[in-house]
Amino acid sequence: MQNYLIRNIQLVNEGRITTADVLLQNGRIEKIELHIGSVISNCKEIDGEGKYLLPRVLMAYRVGKANNDRAFFHAQLKLVLETAPNVWPEQRLANEVAHRKARRYIQHGKDIFE
Repeated sequence: MQNYLIRNIQLVNEGRITTADVLLQNGRIEKIELHIGSVISNCKEIDGEGKYLLPRVLMAYRVGKANNDRAFFHAQLKLVLETAPNVWPEQRLANEVAHRKARRYIQHGKDIFE
């Protein structure tokens, strides 16, 4: 089974979004750290930056709404919609969900910021 080191991926955990590296070995998460320095020999490295879109949608909603910042809200959702869902084929379904949520939030922006 292929092992992967995914760098700079956004993770959602307990309502917080963080950027970290994730090491997957034999289909299981072995390590999550801010930066994993050394790579194991039979490990495929993937740059995950900007490839998982759902955290950006959540950040737009939570941070934009909490700070009543419509510009931030719209800018983050626009970035999501400008990124193709298949930017990372393994995350296509999650990215399609992100696109749908982003479109819905943009459509209902007035209700969100009331």
